[in-house]
Amino acid sequence: MRLRDAIAELILSGELTEGTRLPSERHLAQAVAVSRNTVTGTYALLAEDGLVQQRRGSGSVVRVDRQNAARLSRRSREVAEIFAVRGAESSGDLIDFSISSVKLLPQFAHLTAFDAAEIEALNAEEAYNPYGLDALREAIARTFTARGLPTGPEEIIVTTGGQQGIDLTIRLFVERGDAVAVESPTFFVALDALRAAGARLHALPDYDRWKSLPDALIHTNARLMYVIPTLHNPTGRSMSDERRRLVAEASAELQVPVIEDVSLENLAYDGRVPRLVAQFAPADNVIVVGSLNKEFWSGIRIGWMRAHSATIGRLARLKTAADLTTSLWSQAVAIRAFACIDEIRAARSAQLAGHWRLMEQLVRQHLPDWQFDVPAGSFCLWARLPLSDARPFVHLARRFGVRIIAGSAMAVSESSAPYVRLVFKVEPEVIERGILRLRDAWHAFARGAQTELAAEEPVVI
Repeated sequence: MRLRDAIAELILSGELTEGTRLPSERHLAQAVAVSRNTVTGTYALLAEDGLVQQRRGSGSVVRVDRQNAARLSRRSREVAEIFAVRGAESSGDLIDFSISSVKLLPQFAHLTAFDAAEIEALNAEEAYNPYGLDALREAIARTFTARGLPTGPEEIIVTTGGQQGIDLTIRLFVERGDAVAVESPTFFVALDALRAAGARLHALPDYDRWKSLPDALIHTNARLMYVIPTLHNPTGRSMSDERRRLVAEASAELQVPVIEDVSLENLAYDGRVPRLVAQFAPADNVIVVGSLNKEFWSGIRIGWMRAHSATIGRLARLKTAADLTTSLWSQAVAIRAFACIDEIRAARSAQLAGHWRLMEQLVRQHLPDWQFDVPAGSFCLWARLPLSDARPFVHLARRFGVRIIAGSAMAVSESSAPYVRLVFKVEPEVIERGILRLRDAWHAFARGAQTELAAEEPVVI
């Protein structure tokens, strides 16, 4: 049964994709040290479960029947629910604690306006340059150099948001079936991009076992690492310098490229930004992915990658195939933003710090059973509920007019199932109304409303 459950989980998590041929009974029996009869029975049970198709002479192939398609699409459904736009069922409006987009602060709105002469100057630029405007690449390079990581514009490519940088790097280094090591939990959209590429996802060791990182990479034969070392999404933690050095050294020793996602690093409430993993790297294996979308305005969709110039050239070819270039208007706004970037970052951090103080106060007051660590910055609360699985409560919370993300949507295992992520980028009065609704939902859940809900509308897991 354990072997069947393990293979079923690989199929339902998307790591074994439709059409994948499973090992022969003899080879699998040898690999996992069980009898061949055990494997034969396992494959038969998987076929009965509608996960595998057995063909005489052709072996066993992953084939998911219609009944299991809903289970297989759980991840897609969770993400679709996060981004869906609809009214709340019971409240008439919806408070969204799931999406982390940020609005443009009013004091910087003037950066987005251009007169006729400025538009004409922009018209003179090459509209289909996949690398990005030279002035913007130079501005981004200067920020790295100022931090102690000498960087030239030839080591920078401008992307349409930080997510495109993650996606392009995956396309460059990952082939279907390759293993990729990620933190668990982590940024759920990055997980979706990796799954879409056919990657097999493996969780990096917990922080208390971080020194076993090289062994973990060897054991899984990882071809890529994805880490968020500063103000991690969703936990809010930051790696120590020692852990950053271990990542960089393991990457160099084993020749495993690293995506270092620093899109949130400038959202620290005290303004402090630690050293980059790339600053500890003895080789050019670290691709730094950053973005203006969280610190300036999510509507601008400007990101960048910092890597070796040869890698940048390969990424530019992939970007050409993806979207030719990033919006010239957005790039022109970004150039202006970099001219006052310290002021922008200070204003955003101050705003989020105020929102966090309110969120913390309200959660402690109204949801005392929820456990959480105090983040050093960023925009979300990562809370552990006294449940084995938070998904039924997440489903119920929507009935009370609040959308939140279940921890399972941000992880590669069930270890984050008891958690939820709450984004507090909304206005203070909305935060207060949202927490009060969650309080009411939590009280209803405790009274057994989840049983009634399950009978009405089963949660597919």
